[in-house]
Amino acid sequence: MLSLAPSVLHNFRHLCVPLRPAVAVWLEYVQYTIGGMAEEDGLSTVRVTFERALTAVGIHTAGGSILWEAYREFECAMLAGLQPKPGSIADADTMKQIETQTKRVAKLFQRQLSVPLICTFIVHVGFWH
Repeated sequence: MLSLAPSVLHNFRHLCVPLRPAVAVWLEYVQYTIGGMAEEDGLSTVRVTFERALTAVGIHTAGGSILWEAYREFECAMLAGLQPKPGSIADADTMKQIETQTKRVAKLFQRQLSVPLICTFIVHVGFWH
């Protein structure tokens, strides 16, 4: 098996992903960037990659909803990570972060609902729950 340095792999994906506008390719690229979240600016890199993916294939009628769902799940996981542990109370800074993240998740739902995709009804139900 060919082993590539992470920087070579990143450059390869950075150059090739835009050339192949397929939902599956973008999902792989997003997963790759999630693997680098521990790095400096890792979270913003993941978000930028998701946004680039939505620009490229987010309106794909059959597959776009998969990408939107992955983005929503990612942001919901970030929100869950901000929640205080049972029996503890969040400080003011954490509460502000939770509020900001909650708005980010709601905005993703609203953005997806504005795009005519398959399974929109399920997204609508999820938004209200």
